[in-house]
Amino acid sequence: MIRSLELRKNLRKSSLFSIMAIFVFLAAFGFGNNAQSATLTNNELTPDSYGEIMGEGFGALSDGSFICFTVNTKCFSKESFATLKGFAWSDAKITFGVPGDIPLNGSVIVYNSGKRSVCTGSMCTIQEGVKELARLSYRIKPVIRGVNPLVWERDTTVTIKGAGFGDAIGSVLFDDLNASVTRWSDRELIVRAPNSSLTKRVSVQSSGGTRVAIDLFSYLDDVSAPQSWALAGNGTVVVAIIDDGLYLNHPNIKSSVWKNQKEIPGNKKDDDGNGYVDDVYGYNFAADTAS
Repeated sequence: MIRSLELRKNLRKSSLFSIMAIFVFLAAFGFGNNAQSATLTNNELTPDSYGEIMGEGFGALSDGSFICFTVNTKCFSKESFATLKGFAWSDAKITFGVPGDIPLNGSVIVYNSGKRSVCTGSMCTIQEGVKELARLSYRIKPVIRGVNPLVWERDTTVTIKGAGFGDAIGSVLFDDLNASVTRWSDRELIVRAPNSSLTKRVSVQSSGGTRVAIDLFSYLDDVSAPQSWALAGNGTVVVAIIDDGLYLNHPNIKSSVWKNQKEIPGNKKDDDGNGYVDDVYGYNFAADTAS
């Protein structure tokens, strides 16, 4: 993972002259794009990960090698490609880190050293500068890395952490319901839940138009729970789960949860005489309650 702090630190190391030199040489020499068939392997870039440009004619890594993002103050220089893990530059392929604080929609610009003939009258000289080789459109794909808490009631404050949300407010959906946004930043959203913890999917759509979602119960697939349920047989075996809670209304398990048919829910009586009041779906022995 490429940390933005690491990226910003690297950018600070690039001298102001190196960044400004791009403008000076472009103005003086007027180089055009000449890298052949340059393309981003994926024009949806994920913050703190890597992007890849394929083509021909990028040249060797030099003091004039730069990757910039729309505004030329967000650039990676030769030092980045020589020292940062995952960065690479060759004549046919460039791999670079994607920082988390660039515009949601913009261009990745490739520069490298180049030469051209400058003539005055009948006299010509070969001069060297930095030229633009390619300008490729991208858009940032946001990523969700965590939702806290995972259990909530309506109007509970929920924090969503990630990257690439942008600075302008987009939208957040809990399943198909819009959440009220309290705070929005590129890496953290604070919203009020529009429904209870029965929510299965949280989706974020940035102002740039790109949407990302997270399945709150994907861990069930990780442990092959659906496949295990398919092998459950005739349903005569009751399994007791010792844990810190159970989502009784989760769509994948609510039809399989054991129910004490001898207990009347919510009447605050021990209907079956087993010593536990309202133990319809089990009992919380730590708190001595059925909830």
